[in-house]
Amino acid sequence: MTDYTTELLHISSYVIGILAGALLLAIALLFYYRRKLNKMCMMEDDFQPSDSENLFGKYATPIKESCTPDRNDSDNEDSDEDVSEEQEKELASAETENASFETEVAEPEAEAAEPDAKDVEEKPQDKSPKEEAPTTKPRVKRMTKAEIAEERLYKNITSTIVKEQLYLKPGFGRSDIVERFGISAHRAGMIFSKRQTSIPEFVRNCRLEHACQQMKDEPLANLSDIATASGFSFVSSFMRDFKDRYGMTPARFRETLQSNESETE
Repeated sequence: MTDYTTELLHISSYVIGILAGALLLAIALLFYYRRKLNKMCMMEDDFQPSDSENLFGKYATPIKESCTPDRNDSDNEDSDEDVSEEQEKELASAETENASFETEVAEPEAEAAEPDAKDVEEKPQDKSPKEEAPTTKPRVKRMTKAEIAEERLYKNITSTIVKEQLYLKPGFGRSDIVERFGISAHRAGMIFSKRQTSIPEFVRNCRLEHACQQMKDEPLANLSDIATASGFSFVSSFMRDFKDRYGMTPARFRETLQSNESETE
């Protein structure tokens, strides 16, 4: 009896192992085909055209263009072909009439005076219609939905930093952007790097522009106070960054401002 139970247990464990393996295989296949289907959907979304002009206007929602051909376009092409054939016929008839008229006029003029006939012969007669060079419209690169969403996020981040003057906070950086806009640190850095800049560089430029405005508004203010009010933690870093960007020290910049004001007065 014990041998029978042990054998039964072995068989049941073997069957359970086979069923578990089949279940795992089914789950793996399900994830594989689901991932493949998502990639196909993403490729279809990439090929769908979007209105890129709305991005640089007022961020209007991109409109999907229909994939079906427009009947009006085909009708217009047929009408253009008919019109071009009629124009060619009219040009040919007009050319024959002009040629006959010119021969009738040239004969009495040649009999009356030879110089006039020479002048008529020297004038070139361009009877062939002018062929216009085909004009090709430049192809505009259309942006995908992901690129449009990323551009909107970049505009939102930069405009918020400038309007709310978040750059004046000492130590403002990537962690503050991640906490404020709810994105990952990697994505925040990638958004700025795609536009040939970085988060520290953008914040530093905002602080330098604020310092320049402070020196214009308050000519007698201390440079260390201006550096601190502009978000710089150290005056030395303010001096170095200012010279790297503007090619002169803050003191020299203030002197040029004062000299320009005296010349205008």
